[in-house]
Amino acid sequence: MYAHRQIYESIQSVIAVPPELQHRKTEVIFVALDDEQVNQPQKEGLGTLAARLFSQVGLDDDAEFKLPEREHYPPVSFDE
Repeated sequence: MYAHRQIYESIQSVIAVPPELQHRKTEVIFVALDDEQVNQPQKEGLGTLAARLFSQVGLDDDAEFKLPEREHYPPVSFDE
């Protein structure tokens, strides 16, 4: 059995896997060695961003929503 242990002072988002462990069934355990909590800004998902966008649309509650007018192609006839 091959074991590899490494302590990082400031861990990155990507860690290189030793060649001896690549393409093998491997257990990975992350343990914080200090009690300090680092506050990361929370990422927003697409739903949150869309909700924020549509909340800024200035529609009255009584206003009827209509799609914008589109140009339509003239009717096509296959009869000569």
